[in-house]
Amino acid sequence: WLAQPDSIPNLTVARYSKGDHISPHDDKILERYTRSEYRHTMAHYMQCAPKDVALPESLVQNKSAVFSREIALVYYLNKDWQESYGGLFIDLEADVPHLPAFNCLVAFRVPRMHGVTPVEEPKKGPKRKRYSIFGWWIVEGQLYSDDDDDAEGVT
Repeated sequence: WLAQPDSIPNLTVARYSKGDHISPHDDKILERYTRSEYRHTMAHYMQCAPKDVALPESLVQNKSAVFSREIALVYYLNKDWQESYGGLFIDLEADVPHLPAFNCLVAFRVPRMHGVTPVEEPKKGPKRKRYSIFGWWIVEGQLYSDDDDDAEGVT
């Protein structure tokens, strides 16, 4: 939080099996949180959050508020991953693939076009699964227009 003090982490864990992939997208999605949802989210992170975290002004005055994904990240948990296993993160704006290698982090500002190639099974040895922690640092307000959803349909 020291690097992004006005943001909220929104992280989860993912597992990809054979054929799993992510189609090209830019992560440009607006999220709406109620006071209760915001407090619940913050409770999960309070052990590492500053102790003086308060409700954003929009949630003090309203029942819900819109938040934007500002920074995206993917942290890889795959030991001995090889390119032939697929599951590569592809930065489509720079046309650069990133191997999902153990203890590596990919982070970028939203929006940015990217995707993940399909996971393949190794020709020899056990089946492999691709694991990561991924998510966003979200900030209060609307940083960009959401071309795919109208403001009423934000989730």
